[in-house]
Parts: sequence; C-alpha cells; structure tokens
Amino acid sequence: MRSTASYLTVMSGLMAAFVLLGFAPSALAAAGGPPAWLRYAAQSAAMHLSDGTIPTTISYIGPNARFPRVVLTGSFVCNDCSRPSNSTPAPSGTVAELRFDGETHQSRDFALCKTRAQCDASLCSFGACTRAQDALDAAFSALDARLKGIPGDPDPFSHRSGTFSCHIHYPVREMRYLIGSCTTAVRLQASRAATVSFVERWRPREYEHRRWVRLPTRTHTWRVVETEDGWQARISSSGSPAPQLPVGVKR
Repeated sequence: MRSTASYLTVMSGLMAAFVLLGFAPSALAAAGGPPAWLRYAAQSAAMHLSDGTIPTTISYIGPNARFPRVVLTGSFVCNDCSRPSNSTPAPSGTVAELRFDGETHQSRDFALCKTRAQCDASLCSFGACTRAQDALDAAFSALDARLKGIPGDPDPFSHRSGTFSCHIHYPVREMRYLIGSCTTAVRLQASRAATVSFVERWRPREYEHRRWVRLPTRTHTWRVVETEDGWQARISSSGSPAPQLPVGVKR
C-alpha cells in the first residue's frame, strides 16, 4: 500500500513538533550515522505505527543523501491511513518504508507492506524509488525555486519522464494558457551525476489581417545539472522567452 495524504500529514506534524520543541539537528547531531532529525523521524514513525506485539527494527538507506529512506520491520497498523469507511479495518503490514526530503525534512513517500520487496517496488509515485527518481525530485525542487513568485501555475511539467500534452499558463490571474507539449528527461552520467531537462514547445498565435495566424513552433528549456548526492543543483535556461514568465523576466 502506497502513501496516503492523511498519514503524510501526521508525519509532517510530528516533524514540526520536533522543531518547535527545540530539537534542532545541530543540537542532537551524533558522530557518523543518520542525522538526528532522521533518527527522530524514524523513531516517531515506529512508535506511531507499531501495534506493540513485537519489537520494531529500524534501518536506513542513504541516510545522508538528498532523499534518505527508512525501513521499519515489525508489526504495524496505520490508523491514520485512508480507507473506504470506518468499518473497514485499518491497513496493516510487517514492513513500513518512508522516504524523506533531506532539505525540508518532510516525509515524501510512505508504503506499508507484507514484504520489503513490495515496499521497494511501490514506494515512489511511479514505482520504485530509483536514482532517476531522486534526480527528478531534486530537479523539480530546483525548478520550483527558480519559478518562485511567478503568478499563476508556472510549472507545466509531468513528474515522470516522457513527453506529454500540457497547459502552459500565462502569468495572469485568469486561467489563460497555451496548449503545448512538455518533455521531462533524465540522463544519469557515468560519474553518477545527473542532468534533468525540462523542455516546453508551443505555437503562439498572432492577429494579422483580421484573423489569427499560427506562428512557427517555439521552444524553451530549463536544464538542471546535479551532483551525485543530489545536494547541489545548477539550473540554466535557454530558447525562446517562456510564455509563463512576465515580459522581460528571465529565469
């Protein structure tokens, strides 16, 4: 069973309480091993999910990576997970896996399963949490930061690799947009670094001689180059001015 919004909301609340109580990562940091905030998140999840019948073991995958994971093994019941009705038993399992954002410390993905293999295969939105998925998520964080403050909905890209029809919104309050095609592409390099490209294509219209005329296809590209661990991302842009940016704004 994949993550549910209700459970992720509970985890976010627990992490907020962690900060408000003054348990800053620097204050609890220990030499080596997972950072303090991740240990606390893992222990909180274990206490919240365990039914108390057997001890819970905790293991970490890439604890200092951009998107670390926590694997809990024991006996669990997720009372906060969504279900068809109150009479439906709460989801249960013997393995719980969580994926966090190392920058925000928020829980991004959650799976509760009968086996570790089931959790590994379904944890992320489109299946397993691969290196490519980590690179993609880090790139979207960089793109969102680049487009922060732009009115409307400036990000038209799908959170999976491929080319899809998309709505490229103008930077106005009204829901005005162009229909174009948007490509999300991930390239993993031999050095374990990664390059993620966001490419949008559209055909603008121009009013000439009392009629609308389609102009040639235009293209804009954002390219994100990441280090192996995903902690450093350099973003650049090229091509025609992006329709979702105000006139004169370059990002």
